[in-house]
Amino acid sequence: MSLGKAFCVVCGAEDELTKERLCVPCFKERTKLSILSETIQGFRCPKCMMYLHSGRWGHHESEEYHEGLVQEALEVEGRTEALGIGIMSEEIDERNT
Repeated sequence: MSLGKAFCVVCGAEDELTKERLCVPCFKERTKLSILSETIQGFRCPKCMMYLHSGRWGHHESEEYHEGLVQEALEVEGRTEALGIGIMSEEIDERNT
């Protein structure tokens, strides 16, 4: 660490800093930009294959339905400027995805 150069207030690194004067690794370690549970529960009728959404049953593409569930469950920190998400659904058996 040399005199006069900006540095991370946590670890002293002279890398690129955020507005909070933290390097990227320290910023990621101390900041949660979004919160999403590991699993999200949805409901599909095994007979008619309709999905339950907002208290109503309806026909939806399964990928569209899963995206909707994630959007409803996702909590994003207010100062987040851009956020990208990827969704992976896994079929456990014909009744559980």
